[in-house]
Amino acid sequence: MKRWLIKKIFYFSVLIIAYLVFFTEVFPFILSRSTDIFSGNKHVLLVGDFTNYGSFGKNVLDGFMSAINKKGKNKLPFDYSTINIDERLVENISGSISLETKDVHKRLTEELVRQISEKNIICIISANNSQTLQPCLDIAKTFNIPVLITVASTKISEDYKDISFRLLADNSKQAKIIVDWMHSTCDSNKSYFGTLYSPTIYGNNLLKEIRNFEGFERIIPFTINTTTDLVGTIKYGDEIGICGWISLSYQKESIEIQVKKEKLNPNKKILFSDGAYGDWMNVLHQNKEDNLFLSFPETYPNQQNRIEGVYGFGVFGYDAYWIIDYCLSDKYGFDKRGFIEKIRDFENSNNIEFVQKYKFINGENEYSKYKVYKIYEDVP
Repeated sequence: MKRWLIKKIFYFSVLIIAYLVFFTEVFPFILSRSTDIFSGNKHVLLVGDFTNYGSFGKNVLDGFMSAINKKGKNKLPFDYSTINIDERLVENISGSISLETKDVHKRLTEELVRQISEKNIICIISANNSQTLQPCLDIAKTFNIPVLITVASTKISEDYKDISFRLLADNSKQAKIIVDWMHSTCDSNKSYFGTLYSPTIYGNNLLKEIRNFEGFERIIPFTINTTTDLVGTIKYGDEIGICGWISLSYQKESIEIQVKKEKLNPNKKILFSDGAYGDWMNVLHQNKEDNLFLSFPETYPNQQNRIEGVYGFGVFGYDAYWIIDYCLSDKYGFDKRGFIEKIRDFENSNNIEFVQKYKFINGENEYSKYKVYKIYEDVP
């Protein structure tokens, strides 16, 4: 009887120990490596303006869909959905945030929280410009979800380096290439450049970065609150001997700048920053005008590996898909806690699926560069 009782106590003790080990060690490990059994289908969320003509978001979504078509829809390692926002309501807002912008931010935040609460969101691809990226990063940080940034100013993501990854180069690289263009355009140190900038996060920050390289002497800034006073600005620039113009603004204002400048002084050179990019540049390209330039990420170095139907910022949407696909290819399953680390440690050099090279240091792509394009020769 005694021996039977000892055996019973022994087996019961072993069972308790096994139970404790399973629920304190094994089960948490399984959850941390959570496969679809525990967390549902893995889901990627794309955020941006996907409907307005020539928007950054439309570019990015086209690139993302091209990658999907290449992979094959029946082989997708994740589901995806979009949150569409109207960037036209916010892209010209300066320091004071309008009621329209607050409303866009509020609705974007609510939709992000709703989708994250309903789906197993593992990554966000942000095609937001600088004015709408903030709520996207705030929510992603709260839920510890990585964000692949395809557009927007460097300034926005500085406080989110733990979860954000910029696929394009930072503002300082663009500023440096703009300053180099200035020097090559006018050799004289006494030459002046007129800088037309929108008083947005994008325009203000890029102007600041340019001044970090060039100082104040050669840069004459003109704020573009509206383009109605642009005629007087251009005439004033001619009177004081402006050597060339730099436009740091978005597509809508850039089109108006070009139209008015063309009527007043078609021979004066002008460089548009990447915020101006859009389908309208194809018209400038067809006109073969040789005094128009564009500062843009060098998305296709030496025209190599060009993807049919993928243009402009679409390269980053295309590559964002393959980065996620690569990070999900771990044969041991999906580890939510390690997913951000896998992106952070990701370094692509010769994988043919990617257009660009990527190495993320402090949230920035170390390999990304900017280039000044002559619009009449090549449009990215």
